Amino acid sequence: MRVQVGRGETLAGDLDQLRKRVAARAHALLEHRDETGSEPDGGWRPPVALSEAGDSVRVRIALAGVDPATIDVRVAPDVLVVSAPPPGDDLAPGTTVLADEFPAGAPTREIALPTPIAPESARAEYRHGVLTVTARRRDAQLLPLVVHADEESAPERVDAEC
Repeated sequence: MRVQVGRGETLAGDLDQLRKRVAARAHALLEHRDETGSEPDGGWRPPVALSEAGDSVRVRIALAGVDPATIDVRVAPDVLVVSAPPPGDDLAPGTTVLADEFPAGAPTREIALPTPIAPESARAEYRHGVLTVTARRRDAQLLPLVVHADEESAPERVDAEC
């Protein structure tokens, strides 16, 4: 098992920071969504699948009916934001809709990534109504530093007589 310490000073600090972030996000989502899962602006949250394999992270987002040319993907080391305008209706004038279970509004999703990624490595592909974004994981690395001391701050050598 690999334990990785990120931005905080300690693993406990990192876990506490993550727990607070997840709790705040969960509260915000529950507070602002109605029972259908719609966002307050009338948009919808597409389902997401998030996975890791080797040195890469993969996010799959269901966006059936969305024109791939209109999908906006924004990526940062710790978050992926996907949005698009609402899919258009292709109904002929005078059509009576008898049932409609398709989500209405613009699909929008912000996904907190479990490990930091290298944004410049991200690639997006849209196939069969699913947007797949893959990126290399950016591992936190502990780099050795050389400590330099100037002559004045170096401890003075003292020979003591006993």
